Amino acid sequence: MKQKKQRKQAIPVVKDTVGVAVRVVLQILYVVLAYLFYMDYGVTLLAGLALLAVIIGGGYWVLRKQALATNRHMADTCRFIVAYVTTLLAVFFYSLAMYRSDQLNDISKAIIIVASLFVFYCIRTATKGMFIKNNLTY
Repeated sequence: MKQKKQRKQAIPVVKDTVGVAVRVVLQILYVVLAYLFYMDYGVTLLAGLALLAVIIGGGYWVLRKQALATNRHMADTCRFIVAYVTTLLAVFFYSLAMYRSDQLNDISKAIIIVASLFVFYCIRTATKGMFIKNNLTY
């Protein structure tokens, strides 16, 4: 008699729609913050929006902390949040230093905005594999 071959079952991938929404909201907030920073809006508004972004990221982190080590989508979103918050802090302190030395002008603001994108990309790339166990696959 022939033996039946067993087919391997595909492991279902759980999509993280809340994580996608968090990423979209943070990306929109980044564009709004960059525009308001470039157009010299008040520090209170900029700080409030940055704090809102940190609260959204922290809330997602707290809600998804249990499943973080087993789901790649959630780990990618947490990498995104870590890179985003670190970039916000770096831009804040660099802008503060430029302001205190009276060198903050339109050209330096544009350079800060573009450089923050590179900082975000570098931090996001550097944190790959930081939150997930190595034996998991997509």
